[in-house]
Amino acid sequence: MNLINLRDEIDKVDKELLKLFIRRMDLVTNIAEIKKENGLPIFNKEREAEVIRHISAKTPKFNDEATEFFQNIMDISKKVQTKLMNNNI
Repeated sequence: MNLINLRDEIDKVDKELLKLFIRRMDLVTNIAEIKKENGLPIFNKEREAEVIRHISAKTPKFNDEATEFFQNIMDISKKVQTKLMNNNI
């Protein structure tokens, strides 16, 4: 493979990641509605720790990077939930 082919493959992966990101944010929206209705907090320390443990166990090659990636996604999810729960979206 050459650089152009590899970049084309990355573009394909990015396209799939974007679809999955949008799907995740839609789910986050639903979760925010449930949390708001039930007076639940946005941040769930135990749940986040569980997600990170699961990711760490499955990514020995890129453990730190995968952990950072998913922590960033969870941080974005909390921001979206905060906006929704404050009726800013």
